Amino acid sequence: MILMQFIDSNLLTLITMMPLAGAVLLLAVPKSRPALLKNLAFGLSCAVFLLSLRLYFSFDAANPAMQ
Repeated sequence: MILMQFIDSNLLTLITMMPLAGAVLLLAVPKSRPALLKNLAFGLSCAVFLLSLRLYFSFDAANPAMQ
C-alpha cells in the first residue's frame, strides 16, 4: 500500500530516473558476464515500460485539471 502510494506520487520521476540508475548498475557488472548484462538491461527496460503503461492508463482525458 505504501509502495503503491510512493509509485503513484513519483511516477514521472521514476520513469525518468530508472534508466539512469540502470545504466549506473550496468557499469558495475563485469564485461565477462554478457548474459547478465543483457538480462539486467532487459529487465530494467521492462520495468520502465510497465511504469509508463501505468502512467498512460491512469491519464483521464476528460479531466481538464492538472493530473
